Amino acid sequence: MSIFWNLGWFFKQHWLRYSCCVLFLILVSLAELLPPWIIGDLVDEVQQGSITFASVLQSSLLIAFIGLAIYALRNGWRIMLFGGAIELGRVMRLRLFHHLTRMSPEFYQRHNTGDLMAHGTNDVRAIEMTAAEGVLTLVDSMIAGSAVIIAMVLVCGWEMTVAALLPFPVMAWLMFRYAGLLHARFKLAQEAFSDLNNRVQEAVSGVRAIRAHDLNRSQMQKFAAQSETTVAANMQVARIDAMFDPTISICVGVSILGSLGFGAWRIDSGLMTLGELTTFTIYLGLLVWPMFAFGWLFNIVERGNASLNRLQSLMGEKPGVVDSEFETVKSLDGL
Repeated sequence: MSIFWNLGWFFKQHWLRYSCCVLFLILVSLAELLPPWIIGDLVDEVQQGSITFASVLQSSLLIAFIGLAIYALRNGWRIMLFGGAIELGRVMRLRLFHHLTRMSPEFYQRHNTGDLMAHGTNDVRAIEMTAAEGVLTLVDSMIAGSAVIIAMVLVCGWEMTVAALLPFPVMAWLMFRYAGLLHARFKLAQEAFSDLNNRVQEAVSGVRAIRAHDLNRSQMQKFAAQSETTVAANMQVARIDAMFDPTISICVGVSILGSLGFGAWRIDSGLMTLGELTTFTIYLGLLVWPMFAFGWLFNIVERGNASLNRLQSLMGEKPGVVDSEFETVKSLDGL
């Protein structure tokens, strides 16, 4: 999670934008807890035979109003959150451009054009995603998940909640394992993409020499080999990436199955009503997104960390000749 600390300069500059975004996310999380509670009451009324047309109409209108409010709030946080990420990308590319204009020829002998292009495209894009979807998943996994768990305890007690959450410690341990593997593999994939860019740039720059010496076949073979290396590196990332969703789905499925079995026993024992079990089951469904967000968070953060480390390494290099005109340009960490 160090990337959020390293990007703290940007969050401080846009504190109002992100504060409103977090507030809207909290309101959405709280509003989503109301429809399951309303539906549970309706189920109990049906079971007791006391349901009326007026109560159904009133509940339907209330759910529709809550849905409209959630729609408006979601549009609000999306505009602010993703707009902030776009602004971060603009600022980082601008700072990278200023840094590159200050560098001496020796710098460009050490860094190929393809590698620098990869820093300005893939790496910045991964950091943008962290500032948008990373913040979203962090807030939603914590706030929405906590709100749903508290509601589950209030509706059906801590026994049902503990029974439902038993698989989640295993899931959390697996997420940490996947995150460590993803960080290393994504860094290798970015480096392979840089090498592929270098190969293309060298071939385009020397196209006349390649044609004159009839090196077309040799260059095609080298490009094909580099492409295979890049594909293999990205496949390694994809294999780890593909393990997040199935792991979460299995854990959530085991949780729902255990909750239904334990809930049926409690209804048979007179410890809870059918409406309460219905509400609890819907809350479990709402808990699926925070769990997916939790896994997705590690995915996004590790990609962003790897890209930010690459950019910081590049931006940390000092120019051979210092020009006072650019002394006011701050480093990447000090924006």
